Parts: sequence; structure tokens; C-alpha cells
Amino acid sequence: MEAIREEAAEGVRGLKDKFVRNLTKLEHASPRAHTAAVRTARKVIEFRIDPQVQARAGELAEKANEGRLTPDECAEYEALVNFTDFLSVFKLKARCRLGTR
Repeated sequence: MEAIREEAAEGVRGLKDKFVRNLTKLEHASPRAHTAAVRTARKVIEFRIDPQVQARAGELAEKANEGRLTPDECAEYEALVNFTDFLSVFKLKARCRLGTR
């Protein structure tokens, strides 16, 4: 599970960095930079969490509601919740840039 979490975090960092670079370019956009920013924003919006990660989050949520999380599971669940919160905000910013909902 640690590997999945690290892979997801690395993927998000890469998307975030590329998205920020492209949005900055969009501020001073040439047609080419604008196209790259739009393409990146669409990739962010289309990004979906892996079903295995979603299933694991569901398991952890259930255990959390029952008060049965171990300290390691609690840290894992917190990381997943933080990731999904971050992703939601990131997608919202991308939608705002594209003028979509």
C-alpha cells in the first residue's frame, strides 16, 4: 500500500508542477502555450483515483467509523483523505481555468 501511496503522490506532484508551469505560461499565452495549459487542465480534470485505492479508502473509512484503525492505518487513511481533498481543489482550479463545471 505504501508503494501505491508513493506512486499516487509522485503522479500528483508531477501533474501539479506541469499544471502550474502551464498556467503561468497561459498568463502570457502564445497559442502554443495556451494549448498546453488547456491540455494539462483537462488531464487534471480527467484524473481518477485507482479503484484499488478507492476500495482501500472505503475499508479504512469503515474501520475509522468503528474506531478500529491501527496507528499505521490511521496515517494511511489521513494521507488518502488529504490526497482526495487536494485533488478536489486542484480539479476545481482546472475547471475554473477552462470555464467548465
